[in-house]
Amino acid sequence: MVTVVRGRRVLPAGRSCRRPPHSNLPTPRASGPGRSTTSPVRSTSSLAGSSCNHVVWWVYLTEHGTFPHTSLRISLPTRVVVDCITTMLYLTYLPPVVRGSFHVATSCQDVQATQGATTTGIYLIHPPNLVQGPWKVFCDLESEGGGWTVFQVRDDVEPHENFMRAWEDYKVGFGDFDREFWLGNILLWSLTNVDNETQYELHIELEDWSGNKRFARYRGFRIGSERDAYRLYHANVYFGNAGDSLYSHNGLPFSTFDVDNDNRDGDFVERSCARLYKGAWWYGNCHDANLNGWYLGGPHRSFADGVNWYTWTGYNYSLRRTVMKFRPQSSGPIPVGFDTFIIANRRRSLDSQAPEHLPLGGGSQQQQSRHDIPEMLSSRNTLSRPDFEEL
Repeated sequence: MVTVVRGRRVLPAGRSCRRPPHSNLPTPRASGPGRSTTSPVRSTSSLAGSSCNHVVWWVYLTEHGTFPHTSLRISLPTRVVVDCITTMLYLTYLPPVVRGSFHVATSCQDVQATQGATTTGIYLIHPPNLVQGPWKVFCDLESEGGGWTVFQVRDDVEPHENFMRAWEDYKVGFGDFDREFWLGNILLWSLTNVDNETQYELHIELEDWSGNKRFARYRGFRIGSERDAYRLYHANVYFGNAGDSLYSHNGLPFSTFDVDNDNRDGDFVERSCARLYKGAWWYGNCHDANLNGWYLGGPHRSFADGVNWYTWTGYNYSLRRTVMKFRPQSSGPIPVGFDTFIIANRRRSLDSQAPEHLPLGGGSQQQQSRHDIPEMLSSRNTLSRPDFEEL
């Protein structure tokens, strides 16, 4: 039996999920002026006359002693669509003073564009092509106009996050938004394949142990679906000052130590690039970039198993900090500075065929389809799934 424990209020538009450090703010009581109240809902007729139009509710359930979370997307007063719940619900209503609609953004750019948010931090978004949601993401809203979704951070923090993880960990994401993390391949695929018209740009920030900083940016960035092994795609239009270490990885599937999708050639004792180079990446035979490798802290004797970017620091230097993020691609010219160079439209044999997972033509069909991916609700997802105490 599924029992509703308590309802939780959603965040106001534009509000970050992050709570202040050492916050001891009490939970608002469900009574009194301006407070929320709870009422049972048995049918859509119970919602008639509500002042809200679109509300996202978070409800926490207990079943067999566990506390999974689920989301309700409710259009009032016409219908109720419930994910993962088939029993009577107790919903927490907003105070009567609330008018209009509550909007959960679809991306970090949408957070900025529709909610007026300007501060970098953690926000709730719900990609339109996923049934489950919303999810926590880290949005960079301040760098170069903002709108960036950050999906990887490596940094000089203790303790370090373990990035030599299994396929399922990389699938849903792991880490800590305040430290080091990988957002998850499901959300990477979802957010870069909302429709066929939107192109994305990938920005990679690199820093060595002397404080020197470089960057690499790629246009036409997308990640394939799991059926396509979360393959990396970009348009081979690179600009930056770190060198083009992702050129050889374009069109390659993602690999982890337990799921080997690389094409390592030769008679080697270890055939897995992920196991050999201590990471998870879009390996071929094997890599020019290994930003999910071991955090080795600068120069290292071992070969190519650190946080490496070959075209800048080579195979025997592990970088101090890396950040990977993306946003919808701007239509303006590429900003080229005195230390920036461009390598554009380099063709490879794998570029001659369109990826099977990206249908050509209009994007209306893809926009209308919503994918049910229950793994995002699993207890393994400790990064993007909002915590009980955060709402």
